[in-house]
Amino acid sequence: LRERLDRHAGPRRGGADRLALYRAFHTVGVELAERGDDSYGNIGELRLDAFSTYLTIDWAAAGMRPEHYWQDLCELLVSEVYALTYQSETLAFDRVRAGDAEMIETILFGLVDEYRAAYQDYQADEALELVAWLHIAGCRYARYTEAARRLGSDHCKPIEALAQSATAGGRDDLAVEVFRVADQPGMHRDHLRDRCLKLTGVRLDDNSAPRLRLVK
Repeated sequence: LRERLDRHAGPRRGGADRLALYRAFHTVGVELAERGDDSYGNIGELRLDAFSTYLTIDWAAAGMRPEHYWQDLCELLVSEVYALTYQSETLAFDRVRAGDAEMIETILFGLVDEYRAAYQDYQADEALELVAWLHIAGCRYARYTEAARRLGSDHCKPIEALAQSATAGGRDDLAVEVFRVADQPGMHRDHLRDRCLKLTGVRLDDNSAPRLRLVK
């Protein structure tokens, strides 16, 4: 696929044409994912291959401004509902340039507000999760607890990933704090309490919030 796309870009064309071609493939890829039978995962593999290549293209050298590139990429990721980056959630942020993380975070928070206002909670939650993956990709430990607090216990995967990243960096105290600030009423609260105990050896206070009980 990479060879075919690059061949269509032409040997005399620059990075801007290559960037545009690979970006256009993502639009087509969403249509393929929506209409095609991907029982064997072939479409998903093609899309991930093209996406991985797209992320390596030097968009700055192609003349694209960072705010435009990241706005478009974040919107693409938020609207992606076919698990393009499943088990590679930090992929889109592995090449974030120094100083761009705050701008990307601002873009994602803007998308959260935009989708919430339109009552599209799924996309808003996706944008919130992307904030966590952004900071995990760059090991921005100072942003972990705030990302976890915003997510709460309804989003167990990024919470666990934040905590695991912290422990991998020798920051067990931060891992505990991630679990603690995410310990809010939600569907995965008990699971995250169990994960905190297993990962850090710390049992979160069961009395930190009232539990519902069934009355017979």
